[in-house]
Amino acid sequence: MNFLKGGIMFADKVTTVSPRYAKEIQTPEFGCGLEGVVQMRVDDLSGLINGVDTAVWNPATDAMIPARYSAANLAGKRECRKGLLRQCGFDPLFGGPVFGMVCRLTEQKGVDLVLANSGFFTDRECRLVVLGTGDKRMERELRDIAAAHPSKIFMCARLDEAMSHLIEAGSDFFVMPSLFEPCGLNQMYSQVYGTVPIVSRVGGLVDTVRDADGDPSGGTGIMCEPDAPALGEGLERALKLFGNKPRYAAIQQRGMARDFSWKTAAAAYETLYRDAL
Repeated sequence: MNFLKGGIMFADKVTTVSPRYAKEIQTPEFGCGLEGVVQMRVDDLSGLINGVDTAVWNPATDAMIPARYSAANLAGKRECRKGLLRQCGFDPLFGGPVFGMVCRLTEQKGVDLVLANSGFFTDRECRLVVLGTGDKRMERELRDIAAAHPSKIFMCARLDEAMSHLIEAGSDFFVMPSLFEPCGLNQMYSQVYGTVPIVSRVGGLVDTVRDADGDPSGGTGIMCEPDAPALGEGLERALKLFGNKPRYAAIQQRGMARDFSWKTAAAAYETLYRDAL
C-alpha cells in the first residue's frame, strides 16, 4: 500500500517546490516508481518555488555575521570574508577565492563529487570551508583531507546556524552540486548574500540560478551537470571568473537584485489555493 500514491490520486491539486522538479518527477529517473501516477495528474500539478525568510536571511540586518552590508555597499561582505578566513585559521588577507559548502553530508547533496575534485582545492590558490554532518564515511574523508591540508581546507562537522550564516556571507562561491534538488534554499541565500552559487543542472536549482556563460547579460551563477568531471569544469570556470573582477561583480550584483522573498512565493500559493476552491 502506498499512501503517497493515494494522496496524489485523490488530491484536488498536486504541488511540489519548483517547476523543473514538477517535470522531473514525471520521469523514471526522478519519479521513484510513481512517475506514471504523477503523469495521470499532470493537469493538476504545479511547481512553486520556496521563499527565503528575509527576517533571518538578509545581509543588511543579519546579527549573526561580523558586519552588515547590501548591494550598494559591499564593505561589510569584505569584513565577513576576513572573519570567515580567521575563524577557519586561514590568513584573513588571503586574496584567492573562498569556496563555501553547507549541507547534510549525503549522496544527494553531491558530496562525493566534491571529494572527487579534492585535488582542485589542494592544488589551486583557493580555500574550501565545509559545514555539515551526516554520512560518517563522507565526514571522515572530508576530515582526512582537511587534516592533510589545513592551510587549504576547513571542515566543521556540526550543526551551527551562526557558522552557516558566516559561510554564506564570507564566501566568494557557494558549492551545491546536488544529484537531485526539489528546490533548495542555499543557492537562494547565496545570491541574496552576494555569493556566486555553483550548482548542478537539476530541479529547483535550474529555476533559481542563471548560468553566467549561458546567459551573459543575466547570469547569477555557474551551472554544471551533476557529475564529477562537470563539477571540475565548473570550479575552473569559477577560478577564471574570480580573476575577472568586473564580471564577477556584475554577476554578484544581479544575484543580490533578485527577489526570493516569501512575498513572491506566497502569492503563487494563494493563487493555487484559490484555484482549488
